[in-house]
Parts: sequence; C-alpha cells; structure tokens
Amino acid sequence: MKKVLTTALMAPLMVLLLAASPPEVEVTEEEEAVLAEGKMVIRSGVDGIPWKMLGIIDVDAKPAKVWEEILDFDARLAENKPAKDYEMYRDEQVGGIREMSARWDLKVLGQEITYYNNYHYDAAASFLWFDLDEDKESDLVKVDGSYYVIPSPTNEGGSRLIYLVETDTGRKLPESFRVFLGGHGLKDMLKAIKARAE
Repeated sequence: MKKVLTTALMAPLMVLLLAASPPEVEVTEEEEAVLAEGKMVIRSGVDGIPWKMLGIIDVDAKPAKVWEEILDFDARLAENKPAKDYEMYRDEQVGGIREMSARWDLKVLGQEITYYNNYHYDAAASFLWFDLDEDKESDLVKVDGSYYVIPSPTNEGGSRLIYLVETDTGRKLPESFRVFLGGHGLKDMLKAIKARAE
C-alpha cells in the first residue's frame, strides 16, 4: 500500500519541485509612458544573456480573456507566418498544473526548424512557463520562457502581459535569422494576443 501511495504522489510532487516562479519585473517611468500609449516594451540581453528577451504589453481585457488567447494554439499558428504546423501531443492535469507538449514546425528565411516544447500552466498563479521537451530531438538547443498575466496597474479591468523568452539555436546562423526569430517573432506574437483579446 505504501508503494502505491508513494507512486501516486510522485507526479504532482515532481511538478512542484520543478515549478518556476513568476518573474519580478520593475517597470521604469519611461516604460510606463510607452505602455500608456498602447505600445509594448521590449528588453533584450536580459540577465546579460544576448538572446534572452522580455516583452511587456498592456491589454484592455481581463486576465481570463488574455489567457484564453494565449492558450489558443490554433489561432497562434494561423497568425504566425514562420510557423507551418504544430501538433499538441500531450494535455493533462498534474497536481493542479496543466501540462501540455507541442511540436512546432517553422520555416524562417529558408531554414526549416522543428522543436518540441513543454508548457506548464498554473492557472491559480496566472503563470505559464515553457521549456524544450528533452525526450524529443529538437533543432534548437533552448526555447525557454514564460507568460505572466497580472491586472494592469494603470488600467482598471485591463491586464499586463509579461513574456520572457530565451532562444539558443546551438549553431551558427545568419544574424538576420537570429533577429527574426527573437525580436520580430516576439513583437508579432504579443501584438496578435492583444488584438484578439481586445
């Protein structure tokens, strides 16, 4: 009986041990002014890592609506030009966390890329973090990051979406490829989520 009980508790316990925490982000006065204009704030080189980027955008919708759009993978495929296909191959609840895994097929500047990501959604914390599925063979070395949605501190009834991503191609690619995969992709994705939520 003890063995069965231990096994039953292991999956939720592992999720808790591996759980990430929402980022602590301080927004400057200058950045608040940018957000107040309906624009987004983009920071590159976060934590001194060249391809670690942070995006912040205010959305005129409640957090629940923003999450609905973040989790709409079909809509995101349709509006993401480099993405050619995706397949959700896991979607289950584990210890209060929604665990999802998806394969993404991209074509960027003539380069075909496939990668597999795990998504861990903690609805109670209004936080989702993602990382590569190490059980699959991806063309990228790292695609880690998170989504964090909080009530807007400046717009009652609105939300603030904070997106963090670190991408490592693991190989030498043209500078234009890296710029597109990082900056342009991030901006387009945030704009699209905002547009759909509003």
